Amino acid sequence: MNAVIIFADGFEECEGLLFVDVLRRAEIPITTVSISDSLTVHSLHDVDVKADALLKDVKPEDFDVCIVPGGFIGMDNLKASAETREFVQAFDKQDKPIAAVCSGPAVLKSYGVGEGHKVTSHFSVKEEIAPTDFVDQSVVEDGKLITGNGMAASIPAALALVEKMKGREARDATAHAIAYVE
Repeated sequence: MNAVIIFADGFEECEGLLFVDVLRRAEIPITTVSISDSLTVHSLHDVDVKADALLKDVKPEDFDVCIVPGGFIGMDNLKASAETREFVQAFDKQDKPIAAVCSGPAVLKSYGVGEGHKVTSHFSVKEEIAPTDFVDQSVVEDGKLITGNGMAASIPAALALVEKMKGREARDATAHAIAYVE
């Protein structure tokens, strides 16, 4: 199984890179993609990250899971990208797992992804989530969606994704390897 995580300028680097780290520790291939024409993505807190590929050069069919990190500037850049919208919507249409943290769930909702699924998000964007869909928890799993409410939820959300992709044993081994205690 292969995962893809989408980086836009202004993404929250800890959220994004924690998913990359946890999945790679679980031996799940993950590709970082930039939505711009540059592999270098400038994060919310002035950290430049070099993506593995450009979004325009990859296809949803090449991946089993899509991840959308938060970051308020990144959120706006993701919402403004028609190419990213189509890419993420393809995962939804194919009923593939999608994970999002912090403001990432608001991006999903703006794309019409995950309608009717329970989600969480950062409190500052919860108004963008339908009141009947919002759950005030750290991590919410509902069907194919895994959402986290902020940076602190990135590790448990990533571990939930490991479990969805490789099972409980892989999730527990990865949690142990990073000394994560619930």
